[in-house]
Amino acid sequence: MNPLPLDGLGTRVAPNGRVFAVIPAWNCRDRIETVLESLAGQVDGIVIVDNASRDGTAEWLATRAISGEVADRRLPELRVLLNAENQGWPAAINRGLREAWACGAELALILNDDAQTLPGAVQALQKAVARDGRIAAASARMTYQDRPHVLNGTGGKVDFRRAFAALRGEGEPDFGQFAAAPDPDYPSGAASLIRRVAWESVGPFDEAYYLYYEDADWGLRARALGWRIVYAPAAR
Repeated sequence: MNPLPLDGLGTRVAPNGRVFAVIPAWNCRDRIETVLESLAGQVDGIVIVDNASRDGTAEWLATRAISGEVADRRLPELRVLLNAENQGWPAAINRGLREAWACGAELALILNDDAQTLPGAVQALQKAVARDGRIAAASARMTYQDRPHVLNGTGGKVDFRRAFAALRGEGEPDFGQFAAAPDPDYPSGAASLIRRVAWESVGPFDEAYYLYYEDADWGLRARALGWRIVYAPAAR
């Protein structure tokens, strides 16, 4: 087997490798089925880490992990990991990523348990990551389900003067205004594709954050090591 090419950071590049979705779940029984259905045909596997849900989410997922079917539609391999208590978003995502890597994934779609991927979204993220071996992650174009022409985010920006981090474009009408904008500072934890070698280089998400800003922290650490974070406007 020929070795994979090395990028400028000295890490192996496999942008077209297996893709697993990694979803931290918490009390999402009313929405997780739709989220899973939206992934059909887009990923090679799904890892869900349930953070001690109390609404039947874990029980429902367990039956689907055995049967491999959701709403009579064939899905990729589904693995369900259960946390005994709510350990927070970064702890759940780190556990899910380790499982995905152990399953042979080279790329991981980090997705919130209320985020639906439109057809072609994952492929668009893969193309964005494959453009440059220095790209650690690509952030999707997120809009609101009830307001599809309003942005939720296009990756995140950090205002160091104000010590403030926020998703770029949140609440703005979507006119494609960020398609040619400079790279964001961090990938949104709600919907982004992360390269395995980048995660191994940068390290896991900081679990001290528990919820919010762990994605900003990870992106800044990645950029400090010479990695790029990009925005993929074609990935909805």
